[in-house]
Amino acid sequence: MAICDKCGGEIEFRYVGRASAASHRRWAYANEVTLDFSRPGKPTDNGFIEAFNSKLRSECLNAHWFMSLANAREKLEDWRRHYNEERPHSAIGYNVPIAMHYPDGITSPSS
Repeated sequence: MAICDKCGGEIEFRYVGRASAASHRRWAYANEVTLDFSRPGKPTDNGFIEAFNSKLRSECLNAHWFMSLANAREKLEDWRRHYNEERPHSAIGYNVPIAMHYPDGITSPSS
């Protein structure tokens, strides 16, 4: 997790190897971003992403067979739209997330 004052929020990084971690550290330093790492084996350090991962797995990944990469992209995009544009979230007063960003009812652009 990185806290970025310039971009006004948090940025999450997933490290694949040492090379990508080093490039992220250089980028963070150059852009005055503070890196904040969760401890290995401590999912409670970032409960938000753990809850999201659980919902993604149970509501999408375990609910579908993906017959091709195109099919997986289509089903994941459908789930993403439902999650962000139709499904109320208790954490934001049972509102739909997109309504918090676009109160005039504008939907997200097509991918």
